[in-house]
Amino acid sequence: MRYYILFYSILSLSFSSCNLEENSHYIDEEADYNTPYVDTSIFESNYSNISYTTIQIGSLHYNVLKYNVFPKDLSLRPYFNWPILTSTNLGTVLVACTNLQRFGTDCEMDIVLARKEKESEIWEIKKIYQTDTKKGRVMCPAFVIDKTTGRIYLFANYFKKIYAEAEDHTTDEVEHVYKYSDDDGRTWSIEFSLKHSWNSIIDNYNNGFSLFSSTQSESSEYNSLWYKDYGKCPNLHITNDNLICLTCGPNGISLDNGMLIVPSCVIIDRVWRSALMIRENGKWRYSRPTPNPGDSECTVYIDNENRIVLDCRTKTTQRRKYLYNMKRDEYTETNSSIIGSYVQVSAEIINDDGLFYMCYPESPNNERKNLTFYGSKDGINWKKIFLINSSSSSIYGYSSITHNKNMLMISYETPDGIIMMDISSCRDAIRQNILND
Repeated sequence: MRYYILFYSILSLSFSSCNLEENSHYIDEEADYNTPYVDTSIFESNYSNISYTTIQIGSLHYNVLKYNVFPKDLSLRPYFNWPILTSTNLGTVLVACTNLQRFGTDCEMDIVLARKEKESEIWEIKKIYQTDTKKGRVMCPAFVIDKTTGRIYLFANYFKKIYAEAEDHTTDEVEHVYKYSDDDGRTWSIEFSLKHSWNSIIDNYNNGFSLFSSTQSESSEYNSLWYKDYGKCPNLHITNDNLICLTCGPNGISLDNGMLIVPSCVIIDRVWRSALMIRENGKWRYSRPTPNPGDSECTVYIDNENRIVLDCRTKTTQRRKYLYNMKRDEYTETNSSIIGSYVQVSAEIINDDGLFYMCYPESPNNERKNLTFYGSKDGINWKKIFLINSSSSSIYGYSSITHNKNMLMISYETPDGIIMMDISSCRDAIRQNILND
């Protein structure tokens, strides 16, 4: 197949970020405000790099479709990582990722989006966020789709210091933003700042709020963890100078009541914790951070008892899992996932009509090798279903999953670009393999 490339001029509208103390400068898109749309298209391409690959489920082999969505020969920066994948209410597939000048976190980065409509093989490529001379590099995209309205949110984080880690920034040097689309991902809004929502953490915390639940705050185990690892009192005072909030996980979820929940992270005095960003009644707010220091990239899903579950990467060799009580704004630590105890990488868990899916590297040496598809009946005990990618690279391991009606797809990073694998044709085989265990 030939490549067809159509170039567009880039229209860029900027939206100034708001300071935590300047909420009046923040524009809420739910207000009576006619948001202009921004088409940031770079080009469209009719991909020739479509192929089939074989996966083994049980004793049977299946041919599945595979796309190299962001090959390295595109006219973009040369490296791609942190892929996220979702499918819209109309069946359109969206893949976004970080586009890097070199592999690592200390370089110029953009966030690019690939869009493919249902029954089409044409991918439309857009640069949604770009490294900014004032705001810095941009990274860590995340989707959430309001399944009631169809609105698609795409989040990102700006770090002013291009060559510094997230925790090496002050509050003023980080910008947490999103854009949204109301037309199935064709065009996107201007940027909106989320810094106003950080006030929910500051206000609640400094008015008697504790990082710990009522039972945990009395535990010497939790308090000693603070002193041993960080030498800080758990009742520190949060200010505009020592708080950073980020989108730092895969996709969010949309509840039947219209609430949106997005996995996130909070950094207080350089200490990481996981958190949830919640949209309710047209406003964003943050949950209480998780009680354990060192929680970071996380995934959120609903279990079979209709409970909100947060599964977190940690600085140790063991992931942590919490049940979140929305009414009390509290976390209860529960059974950790059996897999994922040896690799420092994010995971995304989805609930597919009572069965749970996750992609994770199968490597005993803390390496991101042999990306594997797992299934579970309960989200605790996991079964290996098939090998996704047997790459020997130890630096690629991030992935994302989406399902919608009869669709089931995976995206993952490789040295050759971002791959999207369509495993919809063997969805029944996957389900039977889990159920027959």
